Amino acid sequence: MDKPNSLWSIKGVSPEARDAATKSARTSHQPLGRWLSQVIHKTSTDEEGEPITPSEGNTRTGALSPAPLPSDTTWQAEVVQLEARITEIERQLTSEIQPVENALDRIVDRLDTLETYVLRLPRRSYLGRLLRR
Repeated sequence: MDKPNSLWSIKGVSPEARDAATKSARTSHQPLGRWLSQVIHKTSTDEEGEPITPSEGNTRTGALSPAPLPSDTTWQAEVVQLEARITEIERQLTSEIQPVENALDRIVDRLDTLETYVLRLPRRSYLGRLLRR
């Protein structure tokens, strides 16, 4: 195998072919194994030239059954659900972040007050106080 972390163990398959198969499987929103099985079965023929159909024996993995294409209403329903989830997460995060934001505002106000106080003091008296400690 050319790549040490490659999931393939078929000898003679080039890295380019592996990458192409991986990209095609991603594009069709399928696991690589399912995509490969479909491509192999679509292009395979028996000795008489008849297409080989998938056997029923491998239904356990679901690798030979194509994924159903979602309808427009399915996509719309999923988008609505995602929007509702995002809205809820934003609401939760806002309620959790608000106390932190308030604490930071108080810290900024205290630092501004301290900075104003320190800048008003004459430098000698401020340095003198520091040296006396």
